[in-house]
Amino acid sequence: MIKLRLSRNLKLQLFIWYRWILRTRGVWLRGFLCWTIGITVALLDSTDKFDFRFQIRRLQKPNNQIVLVYIQQSEWSEWNQNNKNIIRPLKELGSLTDSYFWNPDVWNKLVGAILSGDPQFVALTFFFPSDSFGSTPHATDYPYLFDAKVLWASRLDSDGRAILPAFTSTYGRNTGIIDVFGDEDRNIRRFSSPLIQVPHLAIRLASVISKDNNNFYHLSGGETQIINFKTREADYPSVNASDLINHPKETLPLLRNKVVIVGTRDLESHLYASPIGSISRAGLMAELTENVLENSWIQRISFDWVAFFLAVLVLFASTILQIYPHAVALVFLVWTAIGVAVISIWSFDRWYTWIPVLAPIVTLAVTYIVFVAYQLTLQENINWRLEEEKRYYQEIEKLKNNFVSLFSHDLKTPIAKIQAICDRLLASQPSSEVQNGLQSLRQESSELHRYIQSILRVSRIESSDFKINKEPSDINDLIQNVSRQLRPLATAKKIKILLKLEPMFAIEMDPVLIQEVILNLVENAIKYSPENEKVVISSRELNSQVVVTVTDSGKGIPPEEQSRIFEKFYRGNLHSMSTKGSGLGLYLVKYFVELHGGRAFVRSASEKGTRIGFVLPLYDGEIV
Repeated sequence: MIKLRLSRNLKLQLFIWYRWILRTRGVWLRGFLCWTIGITVALLDSTDKFDFRFQIRRLQKPNNQIVLVYIQQSEWSEWNQNNKNIIRPLKELGSLTDSYFWNPDVWNKLVGAILSGDPQFVALTFFFPSDSFGSTPHATDYPYLFDAKVLWASRLDSDGRAILPAFTSTYGRNTGIIDVFGDEDRNIRRFSSPLIQVPHLAIRLASVISKDNNNFYHLSGGETQIINFKTREADYPSVNASDLINHPKETLPLLRNKVVIVGTRDLESHLYASPIGSISRAGLMAELTENVLENSWIQRISFDWVAFFLAVLVLFASTILQIYPHAVALVFLVWTAIGVAVISIWSFDRWYTWIPVLAPIVTLAVTYIVFVAYQLTLQENINWRLEEEKRYYQEIEKLKNNFVSLFSHDLKTPIAKIQAICDRLLASQPSSEVQNGLQSLRQESSELHRYIQSILRVSRIESSDFKINKEPSDINDLIQNVSRQLRPLATAKKIKILLKLEPMFAIEMDPVLIQEVILNLVENAIKYSPENEKVVISSRELNSQVVVTVTDSGKGIPPEEQSRIFEKFYRGNLHSMSTKGSGLGLYLVKYFVELHGGRAFVRSASEKGTRIGFVLPLYDGEIV
């Protein structure tokens, strides 16, 4: 039984989830579309070029263990002017190459000068192959060139085998590969470690600086890394070779316990194009050495994390768009995009990890467009349904009004006949009992006639062709006419009608409608006032307005009903059973007054009577 109960609960939960997903499939499908577009952009943006990012990044301090020594073509020529048999003429070389700088005697002197500064290591970026200059120099003739602290450049042939330099020691321990290959545009962006036993020169130098000969040899497996250009070549400490020889006291202390990289900036073969501009072979070796030493290669987060991050962005953006208005949601998404860009920049500078920026921004933009369009479509559908319902209700209201109008109109004839019969029978002087019955019937038929007249009046004024006829009229005259007309009704209840009228000029209004307004107000005041009380009618001019007020001494109107008394067919709970009425009088009052650009008002308190009236503008225009 327990297993069966759990199974039923699980089925119920699955069914609820299924219904929920089915109802919200429009949101999920659009979210999946936005995520797919973001994934597509991420795939297209999988390039490893960060040229612009390198150019705008904050410069970082270079490794203080590296010093660059530059040899200039002019000073080399001066050193070799007495060794013309060794230096090949330019016309034989065709263009300057490393061979131009081949002179063991000069190199022995220069390297000896560098070693006198007690550096950790000396790396020469000039490549002098062992089979290019005849006999190989011996260590006894050139002891400094075979010193254990000196590293010579090796190259790779077309088959990927090492071409060793002239000063190779046993097993090539004093050599390092200097080959770095550019992309299709010849810009150097990647470092590929060689697959041979001879490591790259940068790996050799990093091992020297870290004093661990085996720490970086895991890179010698053909692995390709993205070079992290953290600084400019000019930021490394540098010395001219001639200054080392001519001014040793000032320059040699700079080399103590440092790794010295010797190169030139005068040979085209020693210059490379990089994202941060032209860089010499010596400067490139220094940059690669730092990357190897600090393991600061540029890394990209895995594509799985990118896909997950884009899914989170789509969920966040769609939720924001459904909770907040479009303008507020747009601000949220803009700040989110800025935050993603800031995080990407910070992680690139701090952790050397590249977080894609284009794909998240495109995802946020597409999500905003898709979901705003979706919400606008839903709103348009809702508006269309509301318009259809409004049109339907208008037709029903029109049918209802037509029915009430026709029905009321057809009732006028039988009521008139009833009143005529009552009048004829009353003229024949029947008995008192019959006379009382006929008078009651006559009174009720008159009341019914008034109801019918009110309904017909409402139907007429709500028709589209109803217009008011304005003419200059004195509102005090209308008040006095109403007072005379209703005085018999007031006398029957022993109620006094008091007039407090200020003299004023005639104003533009429809006298028939305004008199109907005053008649309804005064009649209600008499109807709801107890016997032996008074009804006060006042008029005054206030701030270019005419204010008419009718004050009674009735039970008052509860506060919760005061906002509804001007509604059609509404009658208060206190008076719905005690007094007769159709609930149309005050509706007509408000309607007629607003047709004139005015407004109706009411002030009432329990057991303290009611003060009700209206305000009309002296000139054309609505009351503010």
